[in-house]
Amino acid sequence: MEKSTVLLFDIDNTLLDFSAGAMQAMEEIFRAAGLPYAPEMFAVFQVENDKLWARIERGELTIAGLRDVRWQTILARLGLEADGAAMEDAFRDRLHESAVPVTGAPEVLARLHGIKRRFGCADYFVASADDEHNIAVLERGGDGKHFFGVFSLRSECAEVKIEAPDGEYENLIDSSRVTVKDSRIRSDGRPIIFEA
Repeated sequence: MEKSTVLLFDIDNTLLDFSAGAMQAMEEIFRAAGLPYAPEMFAVFQVENDKLWARIERGELTIAGLRDVRWQTILARLGLEADGAAMEDAFRDRLHESAVPVTGAPEVLARLHGIKRRFGCADYFVASADDEHNIAVLERGGDGKHFFGVFSLRSECAEVKIEAPDGEYENLIDSSRVTVKDSRIRSDGRPIIFEA
């Protein structure tokens, strides 16, 4: 089996704080456009942005079409006038340059790097799921090591089946203790990785 070299994460509000980055970008583009800005204006952005993304998800608007409506809508709600399309371009540029980490993200990435180094070479990799609770269970083994991962995809709490020996283990993500009993483990919604 080929050794994994990449771990993918969703970025927005997982590793990077989208709201903080968007607020910072909004303030910068308002100042650049000569518009007044106050932090409470960001609430208008959040409401209107959520509505627009709901339209995108329903297929009523495209991401490309967002350029022509997002800032025009927000500016109108705030009683301001400016070139909304130009503000969208500037907003995207600033947003792509921003990197405001969520609390704990750098520490989690450092821990994951350490865990990856412990994995070594994999002889096998098994994935299963508890579809009712949206929990993925991963097992990776080789070189006499066996690692298990339990990931709640919607931060749900549930007890799930796991093919690990009964016992108490250290969660390599946060150093908490996790217990496997009768081939079951309790997920409290946070990620679990342990070596058995």
